[in-house]
Amino acid sequence: MAPRVVILQQGAPGGIGRFELLLQRTLQLDESCAAEVSIITRMQPPKEFVETRPLSRAKLVVATNPLLFALRSVWEAITVRPDIVIYTHVNVARVHLALRWLRPRARTVLITHGIEIWRPLSWAKRYPLQKCSQIVTLSQFVARSLDTAQGQRHAPVTVVPAGLSDDWAAGIVARQDPSARGSVLTVGRLWNTDREKGIDRVIQAFRHVLEYVPEAHLRIVGDGSDRTRLEQLASSLGIADRVEFLGAVNDASLKQAYANSDVFALPSVQEGFGLVYLEAMAHGLPCIVASGTAGAEVVEPGVTGLGVPADDVDQLAEAITSLLTDRARWSRMSRAASASFQERYREAAFGRRIRRVLLGSS
Repeated sequence: MAPRVVILQQGAPGGIGRFELLLQRTLQLDESCAAEVSIITRMQPPKEFVETRPLSRAKLVVATNPLLFALRSVWEAITVRPDIVIYTHVNVARVHLALRWLRPRARTVLITHGIEIWRPLSWAKRYPLQKCSQIVTLSQFVARSLDTAQGQRHAPVTVVPAGLSDDWAAGIVARQDPSARGSVLTVGRLWNTDREKGIDRVIQAFRHVLEYVPEAHLRIVGDGSDRTRLEQLASSLGIADRVEFLGAVNDASLKQAYANSDVFALPSVQEGFGLVYLEAMAHGLPCIVASGTAGAEVVEPGVTGLGVPADDVDQLAEAITSLLTDRARWSRMSRAASASFQERYREAAFGRRIRRVLLGSS
């Protein structure tokens, strides 16, 4: 008998939203263990995502009002009688007390992504961390950060690395050779609250890169309240003509940006996983990440990219320059990045990992 699963989700934009859509698909598209899935979401899934396509077996309810979301969650617990309840974010797990009382034998799984559980939490958010059946994190880094921020009094933790959908990866041909120009790409939200992504450090480092690769070009995908500051930074360093801000783009334009780049650089310390690294690896781009972070779990330093201390602009510049000037090193890491993506991070591989944890399937 197919397990009955209720997913309570944010319906968020960005990487969390992509993960939520991929989770829904992988619980349904394998006929051997397909689940009966009901989804209650705070927001309508972003229509611009290529992963957004109808799944006939899923029931989707949008409840934007927090009270209606809670009431609908309770109603689903009563009428569907789920075997498994999945919270895709700690923000939507605040109904856990009611659902635990209504369905005491149901398995309850909380998925944590990163920064949302690194901060002090209210009682309503700490309760599901402690009382749910299982916590799923996307990286060991988040698992360690959970212990540091919230203590070790929480449910058992299982690490399940994320993946990319086949829809997103469709048509991608990994780079075989670097370009003669030397194109560097970084992708991320440009908000004042997201400065720890390190995009400002990439701009600072790029001034030094141009001393060795004067024809190089830096492109930045993303938009937000911090964009003006970053544009002014590039101008103050005298490199505004070598730094292009592409703004927010759709999936097709984003994939084209990867395809036209040689190196991906994002020395972020606030990622809990970083789907952008997978996107870059799918295109065969060596990646530069901050050492000791979640990014360094996705990108293996010395194999599929390079790791640098998060705040060391000089080492970041050296890493970028090395990949733009050492063709043999670039080729070796490019092939390894593409192979790692194909073996570990395609939709099928992620599906096997997450179904094993959530449904007990092989």
